Amino acid sequence: MATTVKIRIRRDTTANWTSVNPVLALGEIAADMDLHRIKVGNGTSRWTDLAYCDGDIINVLTSTRTDAALSAYQGKVLKDLIDEVNSAVASGGTTIIDNLNSSRSDAALSANQGRELNSKIESVTSQIDNFGTFGMGYEITEFNEFSKPTKITFSDGVTATLAWTGGTQLRSITGSNGERITINYDDNGRVIGRTVTRT
Repeated sequence: MATTVKIRIRRDTTANWTSVNPVLALGEIAADMDLHRIKVGNGTSRWTDLAYCDGDIINVLTSTRTDAALSAYQGKVLKDLIDEVNSAVASGGTTIIDNLNSSRSDAALSANQGRELNSKIESVTSQIDNFGTFGMGYEITEFNEFSKPTKITFSDGVTATLAWTGGTQLRSITGSNGERITINYDDNGRVIGRTVTRT
């Protein structure tokens, strides 16, 4: 009569494997009974340092690993996020505008145009600083339809109104203290000087 031999490999729960963290002998097979996954020892590495034979599974969407699989649960989380975005778009969710000249109040400005707007503000700020209009701190408080600053309040309480030509060229700066700076351009639109007057 044939004898049946049952081979049972080393096995335990996830928590026990992690807390005991043994070194598996070279070629020793051990099973995580909670996860139904197998590790094979190399004779030197502890349990937590050994990879599962079927590869690691990551349970977070923020991992940067390229040598592991996304868990089924996180796959569902990712799908739910995609479905939510698609639903928002399909139901008339937030529209993104990539144009600084838009007059829409029901849409968001694209990141690219936010960068463009910041660049324009910095350019105007640089021009004002270079002219030395008032020589102190200020805050831009109003913009025109071309997203150009039209009113500036300085740290000493003086305000300035900026006038633009065609929405592109800063024509003059008039301060509440009576000072007016007229910006002079050449035929190519380059600043060639300024004229300061007092009313």
